[in-house]
Amino acid sequence: MKKIVIANITGGLGNQMFQYAAAKSLSLSLGFNLYICIDSYALKKQHNGYELNSVFDIETPALSRSDLAKYLGRICSTYVIRQSLARMKYCRYLNKSFINEHYLSRQKHLITSRRPYYYLHGYWQSDKYFQLHETEIKKIFSFEKAKKLCMEHAQQIEDTNSVSIHVRRGDYVTNQKANKLHGQCSLDYYKKAIEHMLQSHKNCTFFVFTDTPEWAREHIKANGAPMKFVHYTGKNAYVDMYLMSICRHNIIANSSFSWWAAKLNENIQKTVIAPYNWFNKKETPTDLLPKTWKLM
Repeated sequence: MKKIVIANITGGLGNQMFQYAAAKSLSLSLGFNLYICIDSYALKKQHNGYELNSVFDIETPALSRSDLAKYLGRICSTYVIRQSLARMKYCRYLNKSFINEHYLSRQKHLITSRRPYYYLHGYWQSDKYFQLHETEIKKIFSFEKAKKLCMEHAQQIEDTNSVSIHVRRGDYVTNQKANKLHGQCSLDYYKKAIEHMLQSHKNCTFFVFTDTPEWAREHIKANGAPMKFVHYTGKNAYVDMYLMSICRHNIIANSSFSWWAAKLNENIQKTVIAPYNWFNKKETPTDLLPKTWKLM
């Protein structure tokens, strides 16, 4: 049996990046090969589907159901069953190489253990899961394709003291489940964040990235500072993440999409403002937001 790490990949681009980063870091630490499992996308539409290969040229092989059964057993070869078992926290009883993120705080042996394989199931939304190999992860998440699609916007951002503002509404408004879990960042949050940027940095130009441009134009104000609204759509939506990542400073939403934009921002003097309440009626995990980011 090959020594491998298997990453279960699901959700939109930001979540895919978290899941891949955690599994890639583990595979590098163990010296194992990395494989992915993307069968969740065959069951339902999730944003633009699996995107890591098209956005970043990641060519990690995907396991078939029969191959997955060799490692996890026939009962866990189906995504719906794996998801149900993970929610009920039964996976560890069935298979000690099935690592659900809820158990990771108790998996201190994870990096040094030498099981023949690991299957990672969860969202893994913390840079602590890949901090041992952060440099390698950032190199993987480079935007060579995006750079060719937005040269004019990129030049505007580089020529100004640019501050990105991410306003995510979309499914956070229309999808009942997403709305219940995440809610939306309030206008008061954006107002305070913009005021802080204006007080902390001179000559700010705000670049607003949003899936609802008309709503944002009406409601997001910058006290007279220049504002530009940017929105790449469809399969090119990832360009927004690249452009946010090259802004000098970032005001993010409670979204893994703009979390990654801020994380990939290489400005060593950047100010990143994030919402204190990442979830609706649920405490924000301690390790979700880097300590250097300012919460409002």
